[in-house]
Amino acid sequence: MYTIYTSPGCGPCMTVKAHLRAHKIPHTLVDVSQDPAAVEKLRKMGYSSAPVTVDEATGEHWHGYLPDRYASPAPEAAPAADMQATIDLGPVEAGEHVLWDPHQGHLLIIGDRDSGKSVIQRGIMETAVSVGWQAWGLGLPGELDKVEDHRYAQVVTADVSDQLERIRAASELMRERYHLVEVASLAQECPEPFQPIVLVLDDYAHLRQRWADLAPAGEHEADVAENLLLGIHRLGRSVGIHLSVSCRGIAHHLGQTMAAGSTVVHTSLWRSSLVTEMAHAR
Repeated sequence: MYTIYTSPGCGPCMTVKAHLRAHKIPHTLVDVSQDPAAVEKLRKMGYSSAPVTVDEATGEHWHGYLPDRYASPAPEAAPAADMQATIDLGPVEAGEHVLWDPHQGHLLIIGDRDSGKSVIQRGIMETAVSVGWQAWGLGLPGELDKVEDHRYAQVVTADVSDQLERIRAASELMRERYHLVEVASLAQECPEPFQPIVLVLDDYAHLRQRWADLAPAGEHEADVAENLLLGIHRLGRSVGIHLSVSCRGIAHHLGQTMAAGSTVVHTSLWRSSLVTEMAHAR
């Protein structure tokens, strides 16, 4: 597992990220412009600019784009996906566990600060990967990047440009899968099952504000990303793309839209219900 320290507008940083994605190399991205502790860490390591790569397995680190130093994962097959898996979200007041069935609806996690939302999201990602799903985690610095390293398809990023690219990739993949379904239907064949993906957005309102503040096109890019997420909310589930969104309220457009048919967990109350019962939660 590699940790990549990047900065906005850094050409070599974009090259490193593109290389890791193309070769499906597990990695975590840290945007140093948003993480003063990371800047101090790099300074102590002797670096004053990005990108910097740290090999968490060996402790080695280097500056710039050095493609030969990244070890591609072994060509071992990922575990067969459990297409009907449900995900245990944790215990509730009575000691019983809340189960999320992604096939029955997307997930909305509402709660106050430090009420356990990120803990649930990390658990969702680890469980998803353990049953052969992909988990793409978009969060704030220092939150989702605590997820345990995995051999298969684990993507965790707090980098704004990479987060926006991941959302575009999820939307494009959804359209590609729909096209495959249509082709199979015309041929009167059954399409091959798609590997399920959980797209996790942790502390969504703050994520969206970071996109508006830090993306090159600002609010426009944040609006585009939200519209793509709304499209995934409408159509993604039928082709194996599931949303898990946490936030402190649903005043934002995505949360309000998810108030139809999704499952909600309110971490401050620790109870699970249909979000239609909480459509006016703030």
